Amino acid sequence: MTDPADLTLSEASALVAARELSSAELVQATLRRLDATEPRVHAYAHRFDEAALAAARDADSTPRRGPLHGLPFAVKDTLSTHGTPTEAGSRSLAGRIGTFDATAVARLRAAGAIMLGKHVTHEFAQGQEEAVTRNPWAPERFAGGSSAGSGASVAVGSSMLSVATDAGGSTRMPAALTGVVGLKPTYGRISTYGTVPGAAVAGAEHIGLVTRSVADLDLVLPVVSGADPHDARTADQPVYRPSLARGAAGRRIGVIRRVRAGQRVESAVDEGFERALSALQGLGATLVELDLDLALASPAAALLVGAAASAPHLGTLQQGGDGIRHEVRLHLAAGLLIPAQFVHAARSVRTLLRRQVGEAFATHRLDALATPTLPSVPPLLADFDPATDMGALTDFVSPWNLTGQPAISVPAGLSPGGLPLAVQFVGVPFGEADLVALAVAFEAVMTQSRPAPLAERVP
Repeated sequence: MTDPADLTLSEASALVAARELSSAELVQATLRRLDATEPRVHAYAHRFDEAALAAARDADSTPRRGPLHGLPFAVKDTLSTHGTPTEAGSRSLAGRIGTFDATAVARLRAAGAIMLGKHVTHEFAQGQEEAVTRNPWAPERFAGGSSAGSGASVAVGSSMLSVATDAGGSTRMPAALTGVVGLKPTYGRISTYGTVPGAAVAGAEHIGLVTRSVADLDLVLPVVSGADPHDARTADQPVYRPSLARGAAGRRIGVIRRVRAGQRVESAVDEGFERALSALQGLGATLVELDLDLALASPAAALLVGAAASAPHLGTLQQGGDGIRHEVRLHLAAGLLIPAQFVHAARSVRTLLRRQVGEAFATHRLDALATPTLPSVPPLLADFDPATDMGALTDFVSPWNLTGQPAISVPAGLSPGGLPLAVQFVGVPFGEADLVALAVAFEAVMTQSRPAPLAERVP
C-alpha cells in the first residue's frame, strides 16, 4: 500500500472505515513524515505526538463517529486549543496555554479527528516569523503568508488537513504556492470563535481549510460549518451538504484575467490559466469574459485589515509592546494611525465592490468566477520583501474577503520550471456545495504529483 502519509483525507477515511488501515498506523505514518521533513520545512510551532498516538489508539477501539474518525489534522497557531500552547507566533504570548477549543477545532475533535499539532504563523498573523517556513517544492522560494505552515505541511504530507485563517488570502495564497487546495468559505459559514484577539479581523476574517484534494472538503465542511452561539457573525444558514450534481457541464463561468489595468502577471501563469480555461471548456462549461475593475480592492482590504488588526494591541503598544517584534510593532502602530475617514472610504469601496460583483453574476447569469490564484509562481525568498511585495501577490485573492464570497484555490499543473500553478474559483454566497463540485471536476483533469517533491527527497 502507498505510504499512508501520502493519502488524501478521503482516501484515508475509506481505508480506516474498511479497517484496512488503523488510525494508529495513519497517525504514526504522518508523524514519521513530520520527523523526516520538519527540519527543512518548519511548518510546526508545536507538536502533540504522545497525545495524538493515544487518541489514535482510542479511536481504533471505539465506535466510529463519522468519516473524520481517527484522521489527523493540525491547526494554525492563531486558534485556541484547550490545554495546549496558543501563542499566535508571538513571544509576548510565550507559554500561554489555551483554556478552550476554537469552535472549528472543537467540532473536528467531536467528530473523532485527531490533532497532531499547531502550525507556524506570522506574529499575530501580521509579521514574518523568525524562522521562515520553506516551500517544499523549492525551499529557496516563498511558501506564503501567515498560513504558510498550513500549506507546506499538507503539501509535504505532515498533516492531512489544516485549519487556518484567511483575512486577505492567507489560506489560498500558501495553498497555491505549495500545490494544495485552499478554501475560504462564505463569511459566516464557519465560526471564527476562538481566534486569538489581535489576530482576527472583524468583517474580513474567515476560517480557511487546507487539504490535499478538493473532495476532502466534502468530509470537513459538514462538520465545521453552521451557526455558533458564541459567534454572532455566523449566518443562520443550513449546514453544508455536499452537492449531488458533480461536474462543470452547463456552468457559466466569468473569467477575470486582470484585476486592474497594467497588472503584471507572469507568462507562466497566463499560459497555465489558458490551459485551465481550455480544460473547463472541455468539461462543458461556458466561459464569459469579464471586465471588472477591482483595482481598489487590495488597498481597501489593506486599510480595513490594518485598522482592525491593530486595535486590540493598543494597550500593549502604549506600554512599549514588550515581546512583540520591532517590525510587527511598527506595522501595528501604523494601523492605529490610519485616519477614520480612510477606513470609511475603504468600507465604501467594499460596498461598491459587492454591488459590482453581484451585478456581474446577475447580468451574465454566472455560476462562478475563475481567476489565477496568484500573479506569479512562488517567488524567490531572496527577491521577495513582504512589506512591499505582498500587496501585488494578493491582488487576485483579497477582493473576495471584502465581498465575503466563497473562494477556492485548486492546483492547475506546473510551470515550465516545475513550480505549482493554481486557479481560483469564486462562487455565490453560501454556494460552497456547487463551488466544490465544480472544483472536483476541474481537479480531475488537472492532476499533478503529490506530495510535494521535498517528501521524496528526504530519506
